[in-house]
Amino acid sequence: MSRTIKTSTGKKYFFSEQDQVGQGSYATVYKGFDAKTKQAVAIKVVGETFAKKKKPPQYHEIAKREADILRKLDNDPNLLRLIDTAEDEDYAYVI
Repeated sequence: MSRTIKTSTGKKYFFSEQDQVGQGSYATVYKGFDAKTKQAVAIKVVGETFAKKKKPPQYHEIAKREADILRKLDNDPNLLRLIDTAEDEDYAYVI
């Protein structure tokens, strides 16, 4: 199943659930693509694991904290660059 997400800036990204890269305690990471440029990106879907475990939706706050930290460390060559973030009623996304 393919999913498309749209950020607040209007950019679109898509990924397939078959392209799962990893899963942690609160998020699942997929290989995705920028819909316009087709550039490969990592898309972290924060809250998917919570939803499966029926835990409370604290994931929006977790994703915001993670994005804030990545923005502060944007010049560190040892870390992945934060490209964008998005959220909908079900999940938060870190791209």
